[in-house]
Amino acid sequence: MTRKQDYFELESLARYYDWQYEGFVEDIPFFVELAKTHGSPVMEVGCGTGRLTIPLAREGIRVVGVDLSRPMLAMARRKTDHEAVEVRERIELVQGDMRDFSLGREFRCVFVPQAAVFHLEGREAMGRSFTNFHRHTEPDGLFLLDVVAPDRLKNQEVGREVMARERVDPDTGLRNREFNEKLYIDPERQVVCCKHSFVIGEGDCERRIEFQQEYRWLEEEEAIALLREAGFQDVQVFGDYERSPFKEDSPRLILLARKDEGNE
Repeated sequence: MTRKQDYFELESLARYYDWQYEGFVEDIPFFVELAKTHGSPVMEVGCGTGRLTIPLAREGIRVVGVDLSRPMLAMARRKTDHEAVEVRERIELVQGDMRDFSLGREFRCVFVPQAAVFHLEGREAMGRSFTNFHRHTEPDGLFLLDVVAPDRLKNQEVGREVMARERVDPDTGLRNREFNEKLYIDPERQVVCCKHSFVIGEGDCERRIEFQQEYRWLEEEEAIALLREAGFQDVQVFGDYERSPFKEDSPRLILLARKDEGNE
């Protein structure tokens, strides 16, 4: 196995993924509106532990969630077990690699939230993934990609560990802290390498879990080119979930594209 495959098989990654995104809900109305406007079923690629999948299903939207990480999908399934029957029936979870999974069906809307494509290594892998997204989108259907704006990634401080958040775990009563450190930034490869450290407890009982991961950012022009090469049309670019125009200081790079009705 490669290091990246090992990373996605870590059960502890799934557990702390939820903590990293705890309280982050600002994109949910955006995706709910998109799905309700253009119809379901929708496919969410990089669904993780169901942070978006479950709220969408609660709104009456049928969702197929795809993720590479088996532990994250296992946690998502445990969460859906606590939902009402009608919500559970709207959710289907599938393990797959975004570069080559094949469900044999198309969707009214396909979206990749929260920079899931940043885990891909290089333009070739991104090109394969975009082509696969196009294959799973209905004619006249929509594809949406949501990533962190490139300037937010390439203009960071390197070599200083910073505490990102802390809390008391309600299940254990232990203090949990998350620290992030940018190890290096490679502008030529468009890569930032980040070490995530989760510290559980204090003093003699302290335990540290660390993940190290490279993230490859996307520039606006490259993202548009990848979409068009895959066969998407009418690309719109936004800088936030309010659909403001994308600018240099925008927090997000959001691209919305359409699959032509005659484009098979």
